[in-house]
Amino acid sequence: MTTTSEICEIDFNGICVYNDGSIEWEEDLDGNKRVVQIGVDDFLLASAIEAAWNATYPAMANLVDAFAYGSYESESSGVAGIATLQGAAPDIAFIMGSSSVGWEVNFLDLSSYMTGVIANDVLQNGLSAINSGDSVYYLPVSYQGMAFAWNKTMFEYFIETNQLDIELTDTNSDNLPDAFDTWEEIFAMADGLTERLEFFYRIDGAYEDSRMEIYEFFPLCLDQEWSNYFAYSAGGFSLFPDNNPLEPGFDTDEFLAGLAFIEEFSTHAMSSHTAASMGWRWDYFLQNEYPFGLVGTWMDVETYENAYNADFVIAPMPTYHEIQLAPLVKTDGFVINMYSDCPGAAVTVLKFIYSQTGMTTISDNSHYLLALEPDSVLLPASLDDNQRQFNFALSFGFYEPAMVLPNNPSVFAISVLYSSGITAAQKKVYDGTMTPLQAQAAIVAAAATWIAEHNIQ
Repeated sequence: MTTTSEICEIDFNGICVYNDGSIEWEEDLDGNKRVVQIGVDDFLLASAIEAAWNATYPAMANLVDAFAYGSYESESSGVAGIATLQGAAPDIAFIMGSSSVGWEVNFLDLSSYMTGVIANDVLQNGLSAINSGDSVYYLPVSYQGMAFAWNKTMFEYFIETNQLDIELTDTNSDNLPDAFDTWEEIFAMADGLTERLEFFYRIDGAYEDSRMEIYEFFPLCLDQEWSNYFAYSAGGFSLFPDNNPLEPGFDTDEFLAGLAFIEEFSTHAMSSHTAASMGWRWDYFLQNEYPFGLVGTWMDVETYENAYNADFVIAPMPTYHEIQLAPLVKTDGFVINMYSDCPGAAVTVLKFIYSQTGMTTISDNSHYLLALEPDSVLLPASLDDNQRQFNFALSFGFYEPAMVLPNNPSVFAISVLYSSGITAAQKKVYDGTMTPLQAQAAIVAAAATWIAEHNIQ
């Protein structure tokens, strides 16, 4: 773990680093090695991390104390907890990535200690969405977001019963069959039906075999900007395209094209619902109600597959006019407390966390979906198909910008997405009572008003 054959040099963080890169583990006044505290979200994961450390480094056993700290913001949890408790907060903490912006003074700069992991393993989009410049205060470790999915069992049934004349061949191995890897093909499939599709499925447990009609191909959620963000990206839009927190980009042609996509969606036989009834319905996708849907990283897809005898395939979004649509994604991850009395030991433990053993421990003992690059050597061999599909699909997501308003750094700029009347406007576009151009004008005006009201000292 440490080297004693040479004298180490104290770096700018007060860490004693040897020429070979090894780090001195700090001791207390009695000459005992200090215990590194790790704050995570639940007790099961905490216990698993401790056990994995002890098994890997028996000579250093019991020098890691992991416990449930909480990533949410309060005086005793999250980033605010570190700023408030300082040295009494965990040495390493699991936090929500976006909450770290503007609070970097409380974290250790990891750029000189975790170079290989930073360059090769952690999700690059997640890394750059939070960190700026050459410093790295935050390392992503898990996703939060939704990915496109399709019900393979349902499509196989449609084909076997001659309800659809398609093949499920996937020549480019993107988990989307060639028959519907574009929205144009999905629209055409829905429009080409002469009668409603029927699906027969079997539920395990107390339920009997069930037959149902399919009333929607894909359930848009017009009550939300977050899960419906992918639709805004249909023309190549990305929030804050110029990386300016005062310019969300709602006035661009790309955002207008996203509203036009919603309008076109309404002209096809994709749903029997009006906009008013298009709320959150993603859970019903996992109950065999739609051929296509979105699944969240927090959803237990495997449990639904087992209960409904189904195979849900998670994939990147189908393209539209050759543009790759992107759902909104963010990450959670780790920071090292700047006030720690054992920063060197904390770096050593963080390196263990970002090893294959550490990542496997996190993956196997939590609901977290690892935010690693698809080719990272740290990806656990124990990942199941759903986890690998999720990992691949979300790598195509748009990573939630973590900028703050320049004159009011307590307010995140992304709040403008939820404060510009987009849900009301997109419902009117869908129902045909407002054109995309009219909706865009209303959204741009509302966004400008919100920014003017909130970007004040």
